[in-house]
Amino acid sequence: MSLEPSKPLDEPTISTGDTKKDRETNKCMQILCTRSLLCSAIYFALAYFIQGITDIASGFVNLPLQTILKDRLHLSPSQTGTFFFTCTITWSIKPLYGILSDFVPICGYHRLVYLLMTTALNLCAWIALYFVPTEYNYLIIFCVLAAFSLAFNDVLNDYETII
Repeated sequence: MSLEPSKPLDEPTISTGDTKKDRETNKCMQILCTRSLLCSAIYFALAYFIQGITDIASGFVNLPLQTILKDRLHLSPSQTGTFFFTCTITWSIKPLYGILSDFVPICGYHRLVYLLMTTALNLCAWIALYFVPTEYNYLIIFCVLAAFSLAFNDVLNDYETII
């Protein structure tokens, strides 16, 4: 037996995939991942921006809506509170929206169709609020529809954020 230190063995050659084709593929994957990440970031920024604007209880539309209820419809503070409570009750049942979208697919899709339908409903509710006369019954119906569709969208967007 020799007391000399042993020489390291030559390491086996492992292909690192560093060919020109592999580098091009990696570059394309990086670009696609960056684009996908950018698209997701734009989607979520836009979704939550719209939610912040159109939320009846705390969004930008809250103050004009309070002014309409107080000045045009001459509602008391308790009646105004009842109005906003009725509109925002849809946010209290958000777990049901998640259960519905998870267990009842439409055309084979669990969330996409619900997202498109509730977005269209939200748009229709706000357009209707613009065109209908300023009466309590119209306001409550279309504000509840807008709040419902916004709460449902929030559930779907939160799911996509997690996944």
